[in-house]
Amino acid sequence: EKIIHTIDGRDYFDAEQTATITVKEHNFRADDFVATVVAQDIVKADVNVEDFKATLSDDSKWTKNGNTYTITIKYSVDANYSFDYEYEDLAQNTAAAYDEDIFTVDKTAPKNLTVSYSQSVADKILETITFGYYNAKVTVTITAEDDTAGIHRFEYAYLKSEGVSSVNAELLKAAIEEAAFTVEGNKSTATFEIPKDVLKSENQFNGTVKFVAFDRSENNTEKADTRRVIVDNIAPTATITYNEPVQKANDIFYYAGNIDAKIVINEANFYSEDVVVKVNDKEVAVKWVDDSVDVHTGTFTLTEDGDYIVTVEYKDRSANEMTKYTSNRLTLDTKAPTINVSNIKINSANKDEKYGFTITANDINLDATSFKPVLTATIRNEDGSYGTKTVSLGEMKTVEAGKTYTFTVDNLEDDAVYSLVCTLKDMSGNAYSKVALSDGKEYEEVRFSINRNGSTFAVDKNTDTLVNQYYVYSVDEDVVIEEVNVDPVETYVVKLNGEALTEGTDYTSTLSDKAGEWSKRTYVISKELFKSEGEYSIVVESTDKAETTAYSDVKNLNVSFVVDQTAPVLTISG
Repeated sequence: EKIIHTIDGRDYFDAEQTATITVKEHNFRADDFVATVVAQDIVKADVNVEDFKATLSDDSKWTKNGNTYTITIKYSVDANYSFDYEYEDLAQNTAAAYDEDIFTVDKTAPKNLTVSYSQSVADKILETITFGYYNAKVTVTITAEDDTAGIHRFEYAYLKSEGVSSVNAELLKAAIEEAAFTVEGNKSTATFEIPKDVLKSENQFNGTVKFVAFDRSENNTEKADTRRVIVDNIAPTATITYNEPVQKANDIFYYAGNIDAKIVINEANFYSEDVVVKVNDKEVAVKWVDDSVDVHTGTFTLTEDGDYIVTVEYKDRSANEMTKYTSNRLTLDTKAPTINVSNIKINSANKDEKYGFTITANDINLDATSFKPVLTATIRNEDGSYGTKTVSLGEMKTVEAGKTYTFTVDNLEDDAVYSLVCTLKDMSGNAYSKVALSDGKEYEEVRFSINRNGSTFAVDKNTDTLVNQYYVYSVDEDVVIEEVNVDPVETYVVKLNGEALTEGTDYTSTLSDKAGEWSKRTYVISKELFKSEGEYSIVVESTDKAETTAYSDVKNLNVSFVVDQTAPVLTISG
């Protein structure tokens, strides 16, 4: 009952079979019924089954109903059977020839299923699971054993793993028939390839293999292999970007703060630990996140000042190599440049015959075009007016390109009040607008003076008239003398006829130090000192910041006059 297959004239069953033999014979003897029953396994070795010949020769086993004799035998043991008989009655009448029964009873599923793979590029074990990596099609070899019927066919599948990229192929069910595999004894061997189609970008594979072995009685056994197979011939690709630099010049990217790097790698079978990221040939740690199963983003940050070259190398486990990435030079510079000036003291007054100085700019990445110090001088014209002019600093000299530049002034010839301001930027945009002097301090503006000629003196209009008239009846206005100096004069004395006057009683003085002009001290000598008749001479003595002593009379200011209140005497004689 229920033939599973008939192959090459043999019927295959997957359950015990019952055979009923009926003989119609008046003179029946069991001994005359000669049965030939053969039971063998697949390699034609005899199988231990019931002694059917003895059973059929036993009269007691047969059931009689008139002239009809019946017996039932059971084929319960797995085996490849053949059954035939001959029967001759007592009168030597021979029964018609019987077509031999050829059949198999096989209730046992195939056993010892195995799966093996062609040589991989690399094998790695992760959490007891072996991962095999390939960059070409994989040949999978499957085997199974069946002791009785033999393997009839294999059905296999390669199943992509959960969560892998959509580029991975999958085959749910494919059959390999007997004609396509080899048989050796009870063992059958077949092969197939992953992927089944020509390897191309849209049918890579990342998953496992499963197959079912069916014998000719359709008994089957399944094997789901745990080995993870990765077939990948696509080289990874990467895009590396950085936050916006301050500027790019000469293929160098300049930053004034942290450099944030982002690496985006497109790879279906990605392992971040295989990516080698180096900064200046030293490997750095990268934080990775998976944007999708194909796209993976790594980030790292450079925080220390310096020059950097970033390289990224990656070879996936199937030996597909990404094109190596090498960055331009990345320069991180958070420190502002410096400007140092030699031979200048803040607010100093100088009377050296030759007076010069050097302005030096320093930085690791100096923007030489931004180094533009400005020196201005407040001068006094011959007519007593003041003017401001810009003093040439000459040509900038390069001491070390990109790092150190200087301006050198050999001598400042004019007596003047000088002001020096400097601005400077580096390539990362760090600005500096101060000047460092030898006192170790920084100044936004450096003021100093050249004061070789000391003070000059003058009088106001009334005093000028008084001096020019020389003989006067009375002095009706205070005498006013003005002292002009490059620097404020703080040490002074006013003498009348050689005697020092008392400030606040005999005279007052005020200091005017206006921007854009030199310093002016005004002496106002009280007119009350000149009420009596007599000859008067006024001299101002002072010492300026340059320690130059000035005398008003020596400086060609002769403030002398006579007060004469006695009328002439006229005598007439003769």
